[in-house]
Amino acid sequence: MPIIIEQVDPALLQQPPPRALPPLLLLNLLGEYLIELPLSVYLNPVLLGSIVAALAMTVLEIDLPLWIALALIVTVHIGMGIWKLGCRIREDMKLIKYGIITRARILRCRLHTGPAAKPGGAFLDCAISIGRNRTLVGSVWLADSAEALCLAEAGWLPVICLPRAPGTWRLLKQPQSDVYYDLFSEN
Repeated sequence: MPIIIEQVDPALLQQPPPRALPPLLLLNLLGEYLIELPLSVYLNPVLLGSIVAALAMTVLEIDLPLWIALALIVTVHIGMGIWKLGCRIREDMKLIKYGIITRARILRCRLHTGPAAKPGGAFLDCAISIGRNRTLVGSVWLADSAEALCLAEAGWLPVICLPRAPGTWRLLKQPQSDVYYDLFSEN
């Protein structure tokens, strides 16, 4: 997951929402997401199969209707990936523009036990109070369980979150280890 907070000036986040977005934010987020995608996204079975099918259709001199069908399959597949990427970027842009800066209370730290050679990381279950009688809860997974335990001892994390469901949120201070966010549920 890209570190979107590093894409903006910290002084911008101190302004009340709605904030003016930096002009190149969209391109920066797009680049970050494209860089962080695993190679398996680019070389997936549908696209590789389409390349093989196109080569076979060229050798066999297949008629135009099958070429159109193949092009439609590839277009739909790529379009779905672009749609998912666009939703993530749009949510991050909303987070920067409309997000509120607050603190998340760490409710508990759940250590994940992985193989002995590879530590499993930990989940930090958090609650964010965003208004009277309104609390969002969710988890952040840290790859380094020792770092997660240190953060859990502090009891609070500075975060930016959207004050509406599904409650997209990000840590304001990026930990040293890899991070994954679970979606919030509203209480």
